[in-house]
Amino acid sequence: MVDRNIKSGKPNWAKRLLNNPNVLGVLRGLAVSVPGIGISIPLKDLVAHEDVDTRIAKLSTIKQDLLASIAAIDELEKDASSKKRQLNELDAALQRLQSDKITAESLLNLPEESLARVLANAAARGRGKGILQGLIMGFATGVLSSLLVWYITRVWQ
Repeated sequence: MVDRNIKSGKPNWAKRLLNNPNVLGVLRGLAVSVPGIGISIPLKDLVAHEDVDTRIAKLSTIKQDLLASIAAIDELEKDASSKKRQLNELDAALQRLQSDKITAESLLNLPEESLARVLANAAARGRGKGILQGLIMGFATGVLSSLLVWYITRVWQ
């Protein structure tokens, strides 16, 4: 039959083992790691005879730390998604600029002779058009100035 402590229900050998200074010295250096969370709890805290309120306070502190880290992770996720959206927009703009560059380079690679012909034709057409526009403008301003002089000399006298 196992000798039990009436108040705690624990066997007396466990109490004697936990109160042994040599065993406590070994247990102080050990820690229990909680998988998936990355928290390491020293074994001395697990076997220490603290009251329930102290343990609840520690758990509450751990819970608050975890909630703060979750909030920080959420903020980092939002920031990362924003940066990713900006990166996609910049990538699309870069693709447009590269296609524009290719188009401009292909236009610049025209043979010099054909470019000279295009410019000569444009200059010849522009010269005749400019002369015609000058004649029309000169005739119109001459007529208007003559009518103005006639109006001033005949009507205002």
